[in-house]
Order: sequence, then structure tokens, then C-alpha cells
Amino acid sequence: MKVSIPQDLKWKQERQACLEKYFYHNWNEESYSSQHKKALETWYMEGDLAPLLESKDADIKYSLDLETIMSYCPADSTEEYFRIMQTVSLWLSERNLDYWDNSLIQENRYERFFGSFVTSEFVSNNLLSSPDLTLEIIKVLYARPGDSHMVFPYSLGKDNWVPEWSIDLPSFVRRTLTTFRSYLFAEEERSKENSMVVGLLDYIVPELHTIDEHVFGLALSDDSSVKAGQRMIRRFLCNLHGYQTVDEKAELQHNDSEIEQALRDAFEQTDMPDSYHKLIEFIHEHKEYAIDPDYKETSDNGFY
Repeated sequence: MKVSIPQDLKWKQERQACLEKYFYHNWNEESYSSQHKKALETWYMEGDLAPLLESKDADIKYSLDLETIMSYCPADSTEEYFRIMQTVSLWLSERNLDYWDNSLIQENRYERFFGSFVTSEFVSNNLLSSPDLTLEIIKVLYARPGDSHMVFPYSLGKDNWVPEWSIDLPSFVRRTLTTFRSYLFAEEERSKENSMVVGLLDYIVPELHTIDEHVFGLALSDDSSVKAGQRMIRRFLCNLHGYQTVDEKAELQHNDSEIEQALRDAFEQTDMPDSYHKLIEFIHEHKEYAIDPDYKETSDNGFY
């Protein structure tokens, strides 16, 4: 099983640099045999999956799962990526591996697919190696704004399994805004690691109105989880309006002025609750201390 890879030297150099910077340190001797590491590297750099699939090394069986295989996939188009994903899924299902392992509780595989494939290793590894492709894949997965019930656009395995999952829209929108904050205002490395969030812009903008009104409350809640949500949204809105909150140590960056303005416009054009508008006034009044006006009197250690 092979993937056609770009032949230009720049692609190979960038991918090798990424391999050395992000992945080698995870392939330590205790967890990976030399054969295992070589098989992963061959797949990642050369697009040849055979050494991984055909290996008799017992350690390698732990890499024979859909997420790991696809997170190192060198495909350079969504069509090729999902084609390989279907091929790998068929191979796994014919051997009763991973999502087709009969010893596992299959009712949970939908939840595992969302947690493992959609949000975890798949995103982080592919983003570092192929940021443009990752954005396109994200757009495929989140193609229908307002739809909290997600259906994977391809069938997988010999049983033609179509993964489905549901998301809590208000919570998802808040968490996505936090990721936007890292992309827009953090230092370069952290911004790059979160750049896939741009692919979610069109999905969340129509859903800004779903954010729970209580997170905009001026009085911080005594409930720690609610308070964390309030501070999370305050930090984002402070940064969006040009204020670096007092608990932030790194200088506020402006990594993508176009997306930054698009989000400001989106909030302005959305019918937000009165509590949101009062919070914006509060932020302009208190500026860097809007995260908590009592901060300078209570703490010098920052907030969660």
C-alpha cells in the first residue's frame, strides 16, 4: 500500500525537519523498537505503508490503528487522504483490528472516533506536517454550520461503517474561540499549532448566538467551572479588542489581522444577548484588568 508523494526537494526537507522536531522524541527506545521507528518513518517520508502492515514485530501492533496510521499519512489532497483512509479501514476490518475488534464494546466506537480521530492525534500530527491539507479536512468534517449531529462523509471497513457523533454546540463554540485566541494572539509556534482552527470559522460564526449567556456575566461565579468559562471568554474578548490581560506574560501578537477582523465583525453582526454588550463595555472600562478587576489586589500568579 503506497501513497504518491511530492518529489520536490523542499517538501522532503520540510517533512524531514518536522519529523526530527516533533516526532523523533516520541519514538523513544522504551516504546518503539528500531524496526518500529523505521516502519513509521518509511510511511511518513516515503508513503510506503507495507513495512508497518507486514511487520512481525510485536510492538508494531500498537501502531495498527486508524488514528496512528492516518496521522502520519503523507497524502497531499483530501481525495487521496480519504481514499487511503478507506483502504486502511478495510484492511483493519478484515483482521478485526481497532474499530472492528470484536473484543471491544462497539457501542463506544462512535465516541472513540470523535475523541481520537477528529480531535486528537489526527489533528495535531497532520497539522504540523500538512497544515493546508488539515484545514481542508477540517472543512470537510464541519461542512454544515448549525448541525450538532455530525456524519462522517465516507463509509469505512468491510461493514461500511459511517461514524456519527453529536457535539454540544455552545461548548464547542466557546472552546473553538479559545483556540482562535491561541492562533491569533499567541507566539508564533503556538499560533502555528492552532492554525487548523481557521477551517472552523464558517462553522462557528452562525452559532455565536448559542453561547450560554451566563458566561458573559459581570460577576464572576463562585462555581469554579463556570468561573473558568467566564475567564476564558473574557480573555478572548479582551484580546480581540486589543487588550492584553494582566495575567498574560507574553506580549500580545496579531498573527492574522484578517481573521481577527472577521471575528469582530461576526460578533457585531450577531444578535448577542444584553449581557454580552455589557461585558464589552466592562472590558473597555477595565481594559487589561477586565479578566478580574480585583486581580491587582488578590494575586500576582495569573489565572487558569
